[in-house]
Amino acid sequence: SNVMKRVHQEAEAQVKAVKEVTAEVEVQDGKGAQ
Repeated sequence: SNVMKRVHQEAEAQVKAVKEVTAEVEVQDGKGAQ
């Protein structure tokens, strides 16, 4: 249904945002370790 499709898209957007934040944190941790 249309609702499920929209929910799926929003869930993927959230996962993408979390991955981007995680990547930024890993970069900052890497700089701090050096």
